Amino acid sequence: QRPRDVQWTKSRYSPWKFSLQQYVAGLQKARAISVILSYIQGERVDIWKEAFWRAHYDNGSWNFKTIDTFWEKLDSIFDDPNTRHTAQVKLESLKMRGSAQEFFTEFEQLVAISKYKLDNEFVLNILQRNARKDFIRNIYASGNVPTMYKGWK
Repeated sequence: QRPRDVQWTKSRYSPWKFSLQQYVAGLQKARAISVILSYIQGERVDIWKEAFWRAHYDNGSWNFKTIDTFWEKLDSIFDDPNTRHTAQVKLESLKMRGSAQEFFTEFEQLVAISKYKLDNEFVLNILQRNARKDFIRNIYASGNVPTMYKGWK
């Protein structure tokens, strides 16, 4: 199924990328790259595409070892450099106000965007600081204090 709901704009790069990754899953690398580039549209984009093609297409093939290295290149060009920082700030100030499920869902999303690992000690410290006090108290009272994210969740 063609990605139709997510339109290409630099400011919407992340949802666009997610949609396209699903769309090209299973395609050969060369075909996937060509399809992805066809979905980059906008002002002056044709000039950019030609320059990108000249820089990365040699002797009939793309010079990316894998589709992941292609995505890394696009990320370096289009990903908002402040997205990670913004997510880090939000993560540190996120409080468990509603249900635990809502908190953990948002927590996991912000950890992923921040490019942290859930079991990172820093992340687990943030979790303990920002979860409801009664939630933390009950875990410590159980005598079984988790050392991994899954245990806290």
